[in-house]
Amino acid sequence: MTQSILITYLRLNLLELDGDDTRLHKLGAAASELADDFARTPEDALPVFLACLKNDGDDSSAFDGVANAIGNHWVTYNGAFKNGTPTTLYRAVTFQALVEAIEIQPVLGTAISLLMRNLGPCAEIGKNRVALDMLVQASDAAYQLEYAESMGPRPGKAPIAPPAAKPVKTSRADIRKRLEAAVGPHNRDSEPGKDPNPNFPSANNVWSHDFSDRLTTILADYIDTANKWASDLDATNLQASTNSVGAFVTAHATRLQNATSLLWWRQALYSESAEQPYRELLPAEAVVHAVVDLAALTPPAYERALESFLIETILSVIPSQEEVAGEEFQKIASKASSAVSASIEYVPPNGLLLSAITRPDSAPHQQVSLPWSKWAVWLLREIKAMQALENPREVPEREDSDKEEANE
Repeated sequence: MTQSILITYLRLNLLELDGDDTRLHKLGAAASELADDFARTPEDALPVFLACLKNDGDDSSAFDGVANAIGNHWVTYNGAFKNGTPTTLYRAVTFQALVEAIEIQPVLGTAISLLMRNLGPCAEIGKNRVALDMLVQASDAAYQLEYAESMGPRPGKAPIAPPAAKPVKTSRADIRKRLEAAVGPHNRDSEPGKDPNPNFPSANNVWSHDFSDRLTTILADYIDTANKWASDLDATNLQASTNSVGAFVTAHATRLQNATSLLWWRQALYSESAEQPYRELLPAEAVVHAVVDLAALTPPAYERALESFLIETILSVIPSQEEVAGEEFQKIASKASSAVSASIEYVPPNGLLLSAITRPDSAPHQQVSLPWSKWAVWLLREIKAMQALENPREVPEREDSDKEEANE
């Protein structure tokens, strides 16, 4: 992975390294070290990412890991940034590390892609926007990859055809030698064949009987060989066709089952988590339970149409388009709050709506007002972002490299 984001910061004059390329290499090494940590424990990357989106960006506790990674490769970096906390430096290294980590751990990209659908329009980070857009592009690509893998072969897509069988040519020389041996004691060059017919054609019946027996064996051997080759090729192609059609049928059945579950949920309007119909719940609680129930039926990287599906469902229960503040979710009953906590494995970081729902002392970073249907989509994105991190890919251990020491 090239140091594209770090170089972008330099080109925009957001970082000043005094033209010293060794400092750039040290920051690149720090970003790669941090990327490995993020890839192995992607849930630890979210608090740092959210800190980068804050307008002041001053969250020393969130940037502790970033500072340690930089210090491991550039011990005296603080001397080059004397005017308070080097927030821009932390952002640059964090964004670079996140892009590299997403290449290793796509689920992290899925989570960031989902969160940025909510936070992107609200983020006010000035000239850092260029680097953030690069991160979002990498995250969206990872999201599409995860979505494609979760859906498998789509119905309507033709199975991959097995490779055509290649014809096998029989050795003419081998056949000729065996026939010459069947015809008589030696060939036209007076060379004896292998296990030849001991009789010449002039021996009449004795010769013809021996010749018939030998020719029958020759023809039968080559016919049997041809049949075996054909059978092997048929078996290979049949297995390939079976695997391809089987994958197609399985994917189709899975999609059909998922669609059936979603339609049943939409028509019943009954909450499994609340154990009562949505219409009997208060608006905030109906939204929370609806999102929790829908999240249980869908993968983290879902089809974009699902958000419209959710909006229409909420509007059928709460037709009002009046905008309400996010603080309304802090007033929900404990059963709804517990349902959210049960739907995710990790404690949501501060700044998310999830944290405000599950922890009364927390509040979302973005103070916005939305209709209930839009809040449902906001909450779905956050829950699926957290759920995406619950099944990370295994990351191989990287060999330790010598840390660069500063000479300044």
